[in-house]
Formats: sequence, C-alpha cells, structure tokens
Amino acid sequence: MVTGKETSDIKFSRIGLPQGTILGPILFSIFINDLPEVLNQLTCYLFADDNNTAAASTIENKQNLIDGIQEDLTAITKWMEKTK
Repeated sequence: MVTGKETSDIKFSRIGLPQGTILGPILFSIFINDLPEVLNQLTCYLFADDNNTAAASTIENKQNLIDGIQEDLTAITKWMEKTK
C-alpha cells in the first residue's frame, strides 16, 4: 500500500478469506455463531458479516455492569483463543 511517500510492507495471512468472496459471509456466520453463548452481561447481535454487543443498567448498578462487561470481555478473549 502506498500513501504519499510511505510504502507499507506486504504481509501474507495464513488464516481467513479474501475480502469479497462468495462464501465469506456464510463462513463468518458459522464461525461466530456460538459467540453469544459465552456472554452473560452483554447482549450480542449477529448480522450477515458483523456483530454488535450492548449492555444496559441503572446508574446505581453501574459497578455491577462494569464488572460483568469485564467478565464477558475475558470470556470473548478465551473464546477467540480457543476458536482461532
């Protein structure tokens, strides 16, 4: 990639799919399908080729929300390491 006078090095990936492949969204959906099962505090919304998480709480319970989100982020990290 060239930006102005700067050129980045070429990096090859041994995982994943090229962007724009026909099977990309289907394979992504299969891969990400069990993510919501590892979450307790966050709600996970899955889309064709993306996901989103959300959480809500009252201001009185904000520390419980923060702790729960941190637990879910730890669970997501473990899930990613297991499924890579």
